[in-house]
Amino acid sequence: MAFRDAHNRVFHATDAIHEYALKVFETDELILDHIAEHVAGMDWSELVRSEEFHRYLQQFSSSSQVSSVGLIARDHGLAATNPLFPAPADAIEAPGYVQVERSGKEPVYIGTAVLGTFVAAPQFSVVRTAPNPRSAGDTGVIFVSTKLSDFVEYYRSIVDPRDFLVTMARSDGAVLARSPGEDLVGRVLSSASHFRQEIAQKPDSGSYDGASDIDGVERLFAYRKLGPYPVYVIVGFKRSAVIAGWARLMAGQLMIGLPAALCLVLLAVIALRRSVIADRAVVAAQAEVDRREVAEASLHQIQKMEVVGQLTGGVAHDFNNLLTAIAGNLDLILRRSEDAARVRRLAEAALQATQRGARITQQLLVFSRRQVFRAETLNLNRVLVEFEGLIAHAVSETIDLQFQLDAALDPSRIDRSQFEAALLNLIVNARDALPNGGRVTIETRNVLLDKAYADQNPEIVPGAYVMLAVSDNGVGIDRSVLPHVFEPFFTTKEVGKGSGLGLSQVYGFAEQSGGHVKIYSEVGIGTTVKAVPAESDRTTN
Repeated sequence: MAFRDAHNRVFHATDAIHEYALKVFETDELILDHIAEHVAGMDWSELVRSEEFHRYLQQFSSSSQVSSVGLIARDHGLAATNPLFPAPADAIEAPGYVQVERSGKEPVYIGTAVLGTFVAAPQFSVVRTAPNPRSAGDTGVIFVSTKLSDFVEYYRSIVDPRDFLVTMARSDGAVLARSPGEDLVGRVLSSASHFRQEIAQKPDSGSYDGASDIDGVERLFAYRKLGPYPVYVIVGFKRSAVIAGWARLMAGQLMIGLPAALCLVLLAVIALRRSVIADRAVVAAQAEVDRREVAEASLHQIQKMEVVGQLTGGVAHDFNNLLTAIAGNLDLILRRSEDAARVRRLAEAALQATQRGARITQQLLVFSRRQVFRAETLNLNRVLVEFEGLIAHAVSETIDLQFQLDAALDPSRIDRSQFEAALLNLIVNARDALPNGGRVTIETRNVLLDKAYADQNPEIVPGAYVMLAVSDNGVGIDRSVLPHVFEPFFTTKEVGKGSGLGLSQVYGFAEQSGGHVKIYSEVGIGTTVKAVPAESDRTTN
């Protein structure tokens, strides 16, 4: 039992850290492509002396995981970088790289961990090549150096470093990050190591028990690959910590259980003489057991939601990094629009999209308990009309998107950004349930929930509510799975296709707004999710 719970803790921690690390690599790749597009057609010798290009590179300094970005040219060494201008004419020794192929794009390369050029701390780089159009055959390198301290800080917000070991390593065994034991970064795990042998058999994800090749400590390990990148996150939990925790639990239960056993013997003796008193004692004991089970279930739920909050905070942190890169690139488009009206309209629309993304980030921070709930009086029909373009973009062309909106819909008090995020989660789930196309219906309606309904659903009080329903005629959900769909990390999708946080976010938003959510589904017929996010606010009519 103790080892099973420990394995579950390791798996959950691995999932959370995997999501964060994957976003970091995707952000680095996006930055490389932005810089490559910016320098396309430019003479690299001019970039060496360009203060304007140095300012362009400085915009990427706002990303917390980025140590430096820049350009390495064959004839100039370090040609340009964001920390210094002009860049020092240093020769950069290339570490060993592994290649990542990309469909229709230049490949990227992931280096080993080395001491930074500008900061005396270990870091690793992600690079791609770019040609110099003014000099045939002269190909340079664009690089993004990632700080390991950012990874370590996030790891320690997820797990206790006294019992857990978190490692990020390439498929060839090169260690990119490690906590605790940051001084061991740069080591290479041998081909005979447990990790190398396991990924050879199960290259996407898996688990194993054994001693670490670096420090020899026995641990329970789980690993997961970062999408298309030849990089893995590996989480280990000390076997000694599992045994110590089990011993503490047994000691606690013994202290409680021994007096309880003596009481049961005494009750048995009394039961022979006074059966009525014995019956009452059994009922009281059963009630105590029931209360204890409820308390244990509540504690388990709180622990799961704490992990969800930490993961959501990491995703929101990452999403802000992406918004920084996108906003900088769109600003560049506007400055080079050359008064082309259509280009300007598209650029302004894209800037509005980044603002919407910022609102979604605020919603994620609310869910991670890092930002207050901001309620305002809104008409959900109006929000849906304004949000229709993004909804339509989220579904494929093979899906018929229909709206059934109550023209007399009452206003309600909700947090708009959280509502939009919840709606988008429901739309994405409906889309994924329709792999061959179908129909998605969005409905709004005023509803009156009476006392009989509230008695069956204690989380809600009787009254007038505004209801939102999202329905699809897709594959449906099996009856045995349906009770678990709102649990954090629970997902029926394939590994890498979903984090299991979408419906739990919808559930949390509905509860925080003073409402609740229900799901109805049949295999082969479809699914309907009905949410009453808040009571109607008729005083504003």
